[in-house]
Amino acid sequence: MKKTGEKAFLIGGTLLGLYRDGKLMDYDKDADLGIFIAGTTRDEHIKQIRNLVEKICQSGRFVAPWLNTKKPEFTEFTTCVIDKTNGILVDLFFFYKYQGKVLAGIHTKMAPLLWVYEPFEVVKHKFSGHDFEYYVPSDIDLYLENLFGTDWRTPIPVWDSLVKCPNLARSSQKAVFYYGVGRFYQALENHKYLKAADYYDLLSNRWKYPFSAEMKSHIENLLQQLKGEFENTKQNQKK
Repeated sequence: MKKTGEKAFLIGGTLLGLYRDGKLMDYDKDADLGIFIAGTTRDEHIKQIRNLVEKICQSGRFVAPWLNTKKPEFTEFTTCVIDKTNGILVDLFFFYKYQGKVLAGIHTKMAPLLWVYEPFEVVKHKFSGHDFEYYVPSDIDLYLENLFGTDWRTPIPVWDSLVKCPNLARSSQKAVFYYGVGRFYQALENHKYLKAADYYDLLSNRWKYPFSAEMKSHIENLLQQLKGEFENTKQNQKK
């Protein structure tokens, strides 16, 4: 971001698409950028972030509707700006160096959700087929492995970075419950078998959500019904 002097670097799905596929992923409707934040206290972090977003908006190209209405503590980990020229949402994630690791996250009503990365610096990189250089993590492969797992080179049919990333801190459990349970039941209601089964597996086995025995039985019966619908649909499509 030349206007602010900050090295905003590509992260998340934006980086994955450009690095793995040479283009943005078709279903990725926003841009993900990371920025390292210095300082020692939370107040210093929040002040730095607000100043940064204000500078970005001074260019006239971007707007941050939350800036004068949203509580400042919700900007400690992430916020967004909107590119007025094309309506694209730009998600800004703020990264912190902490005890030999790099942390990033989001706020939820329950608790912070945190991703923990192996340490990296920010360097310039030119992607194949692109004319421009972009700032990226110094070890792209390691960053993507931290976030998406060792099989990040293979497209994953069901993904949700708020519950599935292998580098989510254990302290994020309450936040995972907050997001994951709601999205799981939404997938059930919308008859999305693959999504519902994936959320149920994650919540039950990795995150140890306390489903009662009665609830488990009910959910597993519903999943069996959805699986039947899903397989019938696949068979009909082949005809």
